[in-house]
Amino acid sequence: MQTKITKTALRLSLVTLSVASILGCVPNAAVNSSNESVGIYGYKGAAQAFLDDSGAPSVNPDDLHELLVAGKALHDAGLWEQSREVLDTAAQQLMWKEDTIDTPSEAVKFVGTTLTNDTLAGYNGKIYEGLMLDYYQAINNLMLGDESSARVSFNRLEERQGNAEIQLQSYTRSLNDADIEVDDQQDQEIVEQTVADADENFAQGLANLPENQMAAQIRSPSGDLVNALFRQTSSASADRASDRTKRAIKAVQAKAPDATARRFAGALEQSFVNLKADHVFVLYEDGSGPSIDEFRVDLPLALVSDDLLYAGVALPEFKQGYVNNQSLTLTQGSLSTETVPVTDMNRIASLEFSAAYDKKVAKEVTSAIIKTVAQVAANKAIDQEVDNPLAGLLMKVAVAGTQAALTRADTRYWVNLPNQIQMASFKKSGTGAIKIFDASGNPIVTVPALPGHQLIYVRQQTRGGDVKVYSQRLPANDRAVEYVTNWAPAE
Repeated sequence: MQTKITKTALRLSLVTLSVASILGCVPNAAVNSSNESVGIYGYKGAAQAFLDDSGAPSVNPDDLHELLVAGKALHDAGLWEQSREVLDTAAQQLMWKEDTIDTPSEAVKFVGTTLTNDTLAGYNGKIYEGLMLDYYQAINNLMLGDESSARVSFNRLEERQGNAEIQLQSYTRSLNDADIEVDDQQDQEIVEQTVADADENFAQGLANLPENQMAAQIRSPSGDLVNALFRQTSSASADRASDRTKRAIKAVQAKAPDATARRFAGALEQSFVNLKADHVFVLYEDGSGPSIDEFRVDLPLALVSDDLLYAGVALPEFKQGYVNNQSLTLTQGSLSTETVPVTDMNRIASLEFSAAYDKKVAKEVTSAIIKTVAQVAANKAIDQEVDNPLAGLLMKVAVAGTQAALTRADTRYWVNLPNQIQMASFKKSGTGAIKIFDASGNPIVTVPALPGHQLIYVRQQTRGGDVKVYSQRLPANDRAVEYVTNWAPAE
């Protein structure tokens, strides 16, 4: 795709542009404070921000970012039906990521925000967010005992997992092919020189990326493993007889970045060989996932003149999340085992960020040059048309402030994803209760052993904070049971 920034665009009124941007970008406080609310009020308290007085979801159906955060908040609170409804709406906006391997819309929006900032464009979603959406929809359905709908969600998840690596490569190509050069050769040379001169300052955005990134690592190992678990414990013989389990296990063994995930995939495969004996499977979501911050870089002094009051860029900086428990300990009688990390959300979320970063730097510098040219032109016009020096200065400050307001990085992300997803499996040792302890040995909860196979789903965002524990018989035919822990929300 080739899209040029024309001289007509350079002449756009900076003031008119800023009014549209300032009025058009109103953050959702409930979305921004979701993680903080969980720490104070617990998962159910935080979910109330997305419900009306009747308990039905109250979410903007056109705002994908809000839909993702709200859907996960409702999921975390155990409001499976409401979460399913909200995530279904979000899925409609992410459908192309499931059905195709091309990403034209990102590149179009990427170039389209050169004159303003990325926050003015609607949230387009990420490839990995499509994976996680279907993953949580599958768990919603499992927790509801809706095995048929869970199968549909796992089928969709398989499709997304299979497409994700190719989509990431296509996304990278789309951005690399996006031409954001300005028509004026002198201005384009300034852009290129500025990028070269300030390169070290731009590196801050990538400083916290995981090491040894590969496109194949965008696939979620926990998505594959829970899918395999569903197939092998399904009430449908077609699930158990299919090769879906084998494909999912092999995908983890071939593409998971961590040896622990690969080893666990092998151990889980061995458990499936012996499924005539009752097993316990544990799925644990730990910590708060990665985030995006903004940092600013002042452009080199070569751009500064008497007619320029501001020249800078705002860029996104990737921040890794945090872990509460490296593992949970589970005991049943004399048996003891631990969860192991299988999915690192930092790695998955960073891949698209890294792929787009260099092009984003170039675009933001180009945008700054365009706005700087407009600022210089506006200030010269002020000098020519305004007799009062003080009034002229105030107008120039307003123009500079407008440019600063337009210079914003897009820091939207799915704020309430976990940092890690851990798993464990073991053959039941009798009918005694299953006890779960945190990394410090403190008891979290005691879960009765159910007849047959059993999935225990645990979630804890902050150490010492709210813990959610659910137990579901497999195959899933009834609603999961929640077990109360000793955490109490703030009054």
